[in-house]
Amino acid sequence: MRITRYAANLHSAFLLRLFPSVPLRLYAHSPFPIALNNNNTNNNNNVDYAVASFITLLNNRDAPSQVEFDQILGSLVKINQYHTAVSLFAQMDFRGISPSLINCFCHLGLMDSAFSALAKNIKLGHQLDVFTYNALIDGYFLINRVNEAAKMFDSTIKAGLAPDVHSYSIMINGYCKNKMVDQAITFFKESESFVPNIGIYTLIDRLCKSGRISCVQNILDEMHESEQPPKLVGYCILLDALCKIQHLDEAIALFHNIIHKGFRPNAYMCSILLNGLCKCGRVRTARELFEHLLANNYCLDVVNFNIMMSGFVNEGLIDEAIDLFLKMKGHGCLPNTETYSLFYEAFRQFSARNKHMLAVTKSKEKKIFEKIGKDPRIWIPDLTVW
Repeated sequence: MRITRYAANLHSAFLLRLFPSVPLRLYAHSPFPIALNNNNTNNNNNVDYAVASFITLLNNRDAPSQVEFDQILGSLVKINQYHTAVSLFAQMDFRGISPSLINCFCHLGLMDSAFSALAKNIKLGHQLDVFTYNALIDGYFLINRVNEAAKMFDSTIKAGLAPDVHSYSIMINGYCKNKMVDQAITFFKESESFVPNIGIYTLIDRLCKSGRISCVQNILDEMHESEQPPKLVGYCILLDALCKIQHLDEAIALFHNIIHKGFRPNAYMCSILLNGLCKCGRVRTARELFEHLLANNYCLDVVNFNIMMSGFVNEGLIDEAIDLFLKMKGHGCLPNTETYSLFYEAFRQFSARNKHMLAVTKSKEKKIFEKIGKDPRIWIPDLTVW
């Protein structure tokens, strides 16, 4: 008994030494310090609550349920607090409680430790499931061991388990990150479900970046014909790719096709097309689209207004830029710093063009002051002297 206890203590101490650079926090009645990953301060309260709950369970006289410990570790894993979960595991191991920590080790790229934990689970009689295989596959991709990840996927099938949507998503995402797009397409076609997930959108993004636009269109069409149509983000990726290669007529056609399919483009999607048109000098077309979107009550934000103002200024359409600035508030959109920067440039060009018409410039400036109001945070110089 003493030897087993001593070995567990050594194992727990070893786990803590794996992360010497991780910040530590001491909790009352805790035999080990807790390693905290403070990359996201918004999660600190959740971490503190999870750790406090863990310490309470650990010091409970009644034997706590394994499920309760698994729930706490699972909540930490979901917010990427893998180091914290490993530290808590060390305490559980010291007390003779043995949950599975394979997922945490895989997310940290510690595959040897993951397989050690796996061997321990097998000795305890635990059955391997698809979730465990998915974690191992993901871990191999994390450290760029693609062949081992593929073999692990095959092992899932040989074990008599059916890979789920998440399994295919991991494979597609892993192949795409390693620029193996053809293999990713193969797994996409093998997938029995077209449920939109991060793997599919990673594939769409990688195909667009490699110029395989027609392939992306086919994938989106297949997904749309299935019971699970693609989300708007998939069309945004394709629209952005078309604009970047200046296939603007195709981009416009796609935009209208998206509306025809029942989607309502959001402000981000509208900004992609407006920006693409303005950058290629098709400001008039962008203006027609912008006015159509406003007339049909599409939710446009300050980014969309800034894109149009920038397009007007770059094309020397100064009156249009200033007039658009004055109309923003009426459409429920407040200017930001970039808006004022564009406005100053527009008004500077207006003043330079109309130096011989001082009365017109003064009148324009007065009108702008009346529209903006007397907000002391807004400073507009006497632009007639520029």
